[in-house]
Amino acid sequence: MGCFISSTVCFYLLLNLSEVLEVERKMRNKAIIPMLVSCLERDNFELLILVVSFLKKLSIFIENKNEMVSQVISARLFTRALVYPRET
Repeated sequence: MGCFISSTVCFYLLLNLSEVLEVERKMRNKAIIPMLVSCLERDNFELLILVVSFLKKLSIFIENKNEMVSQVISARLFTRALVYPRET
């Protein structure tokens, strides 16, 4: 029987580890931003909230912002906003 850990749990762990700037820098060098951006296509609401929070945290540094722009993140976030509209 295999062990399964959800993407949400894995990204939550990475988010907590990224509190250390050196670890965050290593994550960026290992292409964490494209991984996070690709997760914006998923339909898991909890994962989407976590990924957006992680991307927000990473956006503090200009290098990360530039990479997010190159990944066309704004269009993906806009598409997600249309799928999950705010409740009124």
